[in-house]
Amino acid sequence: MSLLIVVAETFEFQDGTLHLAPAVPFAIVENLKQGDQLELLRPDGTSVKTRLHCFDFLVPSREKIGLCLNKPLTKADIPAGTEVWTVASSEP
Repeated sequence: MSLLIVVAETFEFQDGTLHLAPAVPFAIVENLKQGDQLELLRPDGTSVKTRLHCFDFLVPSREKIGLCLNKPLTKADIPAGTEVWTVASSEP
């Protein structure tokens, strides 16, 4: 597993997508793709597995990209301080 970010803020759009801040440097996510499994480790010690819904392409990018998650998670499920980790694939 590899740490992507520690969430400072979560924004929930009307369509239910969750947009996480801060953005992640391109170099860290270069092998990450839509649908990859992530693990969220919350400040209270609980964790939840989810999948990357999409990327936020920021303008100007400043060499960073945002991460988006989707339902069934809500903003309340991702408090500030939540760590977002990649989950190693079991595929060869």
